[in-house]
Amino acid sequence: MAGDRALQDAAFNRLRQKLQRLQDSRLVRRVMELTFREHKNRIFVRGRQSIANQIIGRYSTKPTSIGRKQQARFTGQTTFPGGYKQYRQLAGLDSAKVVLKNFGNLEDAYRLVQRGGRFMFVFINQKFAQIAEGNEKRFNAVIFKVSRAELLRFRFFINAEIRRVLR
Repeated sequence: MAGDRALQDAAFNRLRQKLQRLQDSRLVRRVMELTFREHKNRIFVRGRQSIANQIIGRYSTKPTSIGRKQQARFTGQTTFPGGYKQYRQLAGLDSAKVVLKNFGNLEDAYRLVQRGGRFMFVFINQKFAQIAEGNEKRFNAVIFKVSRAELLRFRFFINAEIRRVLR
């Protein structure tokens, strides 16, 4: 009985040491970086919401005017009867769906940070947080919340790394 207890204690101590190594390793950071890269890609490249992988929104087709400064650079005209969607088409930009790539450097301002033992996806200042919130309201979309697919991918990466360390 005492021998069984000693074996259990030894096994528990080995497991605790491995878990400590896991905690001390850069595992979580590495997995968070992978998850964050996918998260940003969904928002800023694929133009998808957090929920149900729907597009963030569509560009307006209401007639619009663009200032002379921008028109010369892209299209040579200032009025667009087909709205902002037409402007984007003429400028050679994606017009099928809203992609937040060029919304006031929003992508560059969105960061993965570690505070204490926690990792968070945050904007570098309140201005960019307000722009993000405004876009969610404008397009009536949940954009910056981690999606179910991203969460599942995070869990997959974590589990794979735990199995690797515990071998």
